[in-house]
Amino acid sequence: MEKVDPKNNIFPSHLIDPRDKNARWILDYAKAAWYDSSQHSGIFYHKSWKYREIKDYALGNQSTNQYKKTFNLGDEEDTTYLNIDWRILPVITKFRRIALNKLKKLNYSIEAQAVDSVAVNDKENYIAEQKAKLAFKERLQQENPDLVQKITSEDDAENYDDLKIKELYTYKHNAAIELENGIDLILNQNNIETNRGKIMEDLFDYGVAGYKDWIDSAGNVRFRRVNPATMLTSYCIENDFKDKQYAGEVVRMTIADLKQAAGDQFTEDEYREIADMVRGKWGNPTVIPTPTLYSSGYDDFHIDVMDLEFYSVNEAVYEKRINKRGNPVMSRTSYTKRGEDNGKEYKRIAYKVVYTTQWIISTDFQFNYGLATNMKRAKSNMTDVEMSYNFYAPEFFDMQAKGITEQLIPLANSIQIAWYKLQNAINQARPKGVEIDIDGLEDIPLGAGGKSLDVTQVLDLFNEKGVLVYRRRDLSGEISNYKPIQEIENGLGKDAVVWFEIIRNDIQMIRDITGMNEYTDGSTPDPRALTATVNMAVEGSNNALGDVVTGDQLLLKKLGTSLYMRLQDAVKYGNIKGYAKSLGEDSVRFIEATSNISAHEFGIFLTLSMSNEEKMQFKAKLEDMAAKGIIDPDTAIMVGNIKNKDQAEQVLAYKVKQKREQDLEKARQDQITNGQIQRESAMMAEEEKRKTAQIEINGKIQLERVKGEEERKTEEVKGQIQRDIARSNNVGKIQNTAVQAAAKLDEKELDMVKNNDVIGS
Repeated sequence: MEKVDPKNNIFPSHLIDPRDKNARWILDYAKAAWYDSSQHSGIFYHKSWKYREIKDYALGNQSTNQYKKTFNLGDEEDTTYLNIDWRILPVITKFRRIALNKLKKLNYSIEAQAVDSVAVNDKENYIAEQKAKLAFKERLQQENPDLVQKITSEDDAENYDDLKIKELYTYKHNAAIELENGIDLILNQNNIETNRGKIMEDLFDYGVAGYKDWIDSAGNVRFRRVNPATMLTSYCIENDFKDKQYAGEVVRMTIADLKQAAGDQFTEDEYREIADMVRGKWGNPTVIPTPTLYSSGYDDFHIDVMDLEFYSVNEAVYEKRINKRGNPVMSRTSYTKRGEDNGKEYKRIAYKVVYTTQWIISTDFQFNYGLATNMKRAKSNMTDVEMSYNFYAPEFFDMQAKGITEQLIPLANSIQIAWYKLQNAINQARPKGVEIDIDGLEDIPLGAGGKSLDVTQVLDLFNEKGVLVYRRRDLSGEISNYKPIQEIENGLGKDAVVWFEIIRNDIQMIRDITGMNEYTDGSTPDPRALTATVNMAVEGSNNALGDVVTGDQLLLKKLGTSLYMRLQDAVKYGNIKGYAKSLGEDSVRFIEATSNISAHEFGIFLTLSMSNEEKMQFKAKLEDMAAKGIIDPDTAIMVGNIKNKDQAEQVLAYKVKQKREQDLEKARQDQITNGQIQRESAMMAEEEKRKTAQIEINGKIQLERVKGEEERKTEEVKGQIQRDIARSNNVGKIQNTAVQAAAKLDEKELDMVKNNDVIGS
């Protein structure tokens, strides 16, 4: 690290003619920034040694020498610690890994919304047009329902509720759609998943993280995560560092790398001078090797380069005058002009700019210096500008930021010491033993040949057979219940229990700090725990990691804002061709033809995307609802493509309500139709009954008529018969009279015959 003299490192003035902000002015600023950053070394590059220590603890690679010193292993009095395992317990590593895996499951979608007046008017015009269409359709529905279907397009709102959904969720300005596609492409091209993973690690370990974005020489928008251990900034109060005056990185490179970056900005003699100035520094040899045919001898020398950006304010002076046509005009003039001079009025306009330089530390050499190209400016405030760096520190005060891993270091040390103590207590623990009273084992007459067993033989019998033979009488002849052999447990002492409890308590404190309880880390969850208890434990974990989540969200949102401004510049300067294959020709032609993307002001918003598990569950839910007829299949597809869970749920709720109303309306229409059919059927049945009854009545009338006719005819026949009978009776009487008369005549004739008269003469 270069030692600098504070007397010679004062920031140069910004209130000078922009033409005087030359190489010397920029170099003076770089040296002053280097000295200034060393005065508040609680963060970034000047605390890089601390970041290395934190990372060692995070990975379980901290040095064991600090612990060995605690036990005075150099003393000959206590050598028991030489027999323990000195390797590090990876307790922090475990909880850190679980927490980061939990965090990395959070996915966000970047949404762009055009917020300038033109875009707002476009949206208002769209909504007004849709409202007018709905009002017209309502009137037309009463007069010509068939015509309503012919003039309705797929994009039209079906009703006012549908229009509200479109206004809140589905309407998007064309420029915003194209910008979102562009941002998604840039994020994927620059491997956002890997960068976000590193950002979360930095926030968890160090408590600070950041991105850098730029446009490369090919016109592509680029970004990357910035290592906090290489960063430099001015003193800041805000935790998003928006009040920074300068920011930069310390990059270690070789002189060969320098030649590629600076090219012909330095001569070979200057490269050699640079090598001579860094001899013996940063691991370089103290003597420059002899050059060869293929090497200058110092190409492998290491140098530290400060890549710096800083704000400055430039003023443009304009002269107000009257041209030859008598019209007032404003023209650029000398920086020294002020107020009014010779009847001319001068106006000064201040605008913020960014200067950049790459200074070789410990030298007077710099390269790639001057006004920054492609400065990020919002359309609503063209006099303001943003740097390429975006940082955030959730817990930040007096240029101090602390991450969760750093907070766990004391607990890690306590656990490690207790672990060594526990191992030592285990090593010193005595095995099980026996207590022997020899008096009870002597003179036992069980030996061969009547000899008594000695103590050794009794013990062998006890050890081999488990049989204990002893005398129960004491020396005075009295019987005693005392056993001559007693087992001694020994084993671990109370010290081992104490050290083990210390380890358990420290691990519990780590759980409390990280929020990784038994339910969220899946270690020893209680299977009988209630759902409410589990939810509370998970919520506690989310709260403990809230700062990391907030930091990730804010940095991603700021990155999205930076990328949209970078993309606007790329479009403005015609560098969009490189995105044609990825975005598609239609999108590129739209951007080029309308230039909307560079003409609008955008707001960048983050929406929480569903996890893979949530996506599967939600998709299964949609498929089930479609199968049951609660929603239409096309609705399931449309809602399934919405990334935001809350938005998808709200749109789904509206579609379910809409489908229910449509089903009710259909059921009502079916009921009306069925009622009409039933009425018509009833009328037809009634008509049939009426006709049948009429036929029956007609039949009865006809029958009665026929019956009456028959009766009349019968009566007539009867009358005729009676008349005939009467006539017959009269005729009979006449005939009878005639017969009687004839009979009388015949009697006369018979008499005449008898009297011989001739008959018929």
